Amino acid sequence: MPRLLDHRNAKPQERPVAAKTATGDTLVRGQSGLFSGTQVATDQGWKVVEALCVGDKVLTFDNGMQPIARVHREVFWIEGASQAHALRPVHLPAGAFGNRADLWITPDQGLFVESDTTRDPMGDPFAVIPARAVIGYRDAVAAMPRDLIEVTIISFAGEEVIYVDGGLLVHCAVQGDLLSGVTPKTATLYDVMDIAAACDLVESMQDDEPKARFFYDLDVAVCQS
Repeated sequence: MPRLLDHRNAKPQERPVAAKTATGDTLVRGQSGLFSGTQVATDQGWKVVEALCVGDKVLTFDNGMQPIARVHREVFWIEGASQAHALRPVHLPAGAFGNRADLWITPDQGLFVESDTTRDPMGDPFAVIPARAVIGYRDAVAAMPRDLIEVTIISFAGEEVIYVDGGLLVHCAVQGDLLSGVTPKTATLYDVMDIAAACDLVESMQDDEPKARFFYDLDVAVCQS
């Protein structure tokens, strides 16, 4: 059994740090979002995330096509990321998580997983875990592809899970005013796990592979309007 890197005891200073936005404002938040080049399922087929705009319709796991309510883009550099695993992007090998190609993803981006060992608030076997919890699982690794990282965060009127890169499912939280730090206080539809619980879940999944998955098969034709 491959050994997982355990990030549950990461030091506070190794958590995501301030980022410079395109407008020069400083934004402090978790490292969530999708790297440029990531394919997203829309009503017009697969589109790279950096091409998406407010109003574009994206295929969601629970609610079909939903229009994007907000788009936030950043270009930033993470100081000290070469030493801190918790800050590094996560590399998912092609096919390992339902992604058709090698995929880079931000360390705290929520991944949607189905497993009989967990239940969401509705009693369904689903959970959302931070991407860094899967490091060491299915050959996922933490690394730094480059210093400058361009990330797009999309959000909807409500909490959603969307399809990327062939069938990988990722979580999109409801975004508040990011620059002011205001976050809407709404009940979550999914069990969004902290890093300790997520690491425990991924550890258990290694012994129960047939009953755990991160994706659903998705044909491009499904994305046509």
